[in-house]
Amino acid sequence: MAFDEGLTVRDGVSMDFHCLAGRAKPGEVFGGRHYHEYIELLWGQEGITEVSVNGKVFSFGPGELFVVNSNEPHAFRAVGETSRYLVTKLLPRIINASGRSAREPGYALPFMIPGESHPRVVKRSDPLAPRLGRLMEDMLDRWVRHDYGYELAIRGDILLLFSELLGSWSERGLIRLVPVPDQTADAVTRSLEYTANHYDEADEARAAEAAGFSPAYFSRCFRRVMGMTYSSYLTLIRMSRAEELLAAGDLSVTQIAESVGYSTSSHFSQIFKKRRGCSPREFRIKVTGQDK
Repeated sequence: MAFDEGLTVRDGVSMDFHCLAGRAKPGEVFGGRHYHEYIELLWGQEGITEVSVNGKVFSFGPGELFVVNSNEPHAFRAVGETSRYLVTKLLPRIINASGRSAREPGYALPFMIPGESHPRVVKRSDPLAPRLGRLMEDMLDRWVRHDYGYELAIRGDILLLFSELLGSWSERGLIRLVPVPDQTADAVTRSLEYTANHYDEADEARAAEAAGFSPAYFSRCFRRVMGMTYSSYLTLIRMSRAEELLAAGDLSVTQIAESVGYSTSSHFSQIFKKRRGCSPREFRIKVTGQDK
């Protein structure tokens, strides 16, 4: 099972961001599965690090940037020797801080969707990689020094990093960015936060209520912003949580179906197989080698 890591507290205040140096130890299993509201950026320094996200395994190495979206359960392990990396965690609202342009309020939305709505890894061969690495190093240095005004400097580095990252992805057609009015972006963000916390009982009417829109207007706004219906998004969230629970191996398929909002295991299995191309049982065996 994954646990909620919560927000970092410093000087008695919950922080919008957190910078640290991390490491992963080699091992056959992923330990310490967790999730948090932060978007998490990892910059490889030594060794190869494998990341389990929603039941899928990715890897990154020295000079490469890896992205974990907000509220995605994840865990790390090293391939071979202990790996080391820099970490910057940030709340999505930092990217949408001012909302002064029609496009800006939608910048954080791709990082609030589980799955690959954008590239997971910026490879070492990417011309942008060295610049991103310097920004990651600068943020950790400022966090450790804790100088007066360091919060402003780190926030500036975060905005600069994402402006270059999103600009590069947009230019190459690797991410979908849609101009979104402030009110619409705020409403959709509220619905995403509601769904992340209540996916077992969520439906479009409740999500619309959380957004403060009528169901019909919410449906149109959500599809325009997210590029999918709310029903499709809810299924994506539920399947992502189910994949994580199956990978953890603690609950039966029937228990997992109930915990993610399905009244019958047969309905859950049907939807899961359509999404993953295999049954929940087959997925568990493939990921864990166990049949529970």
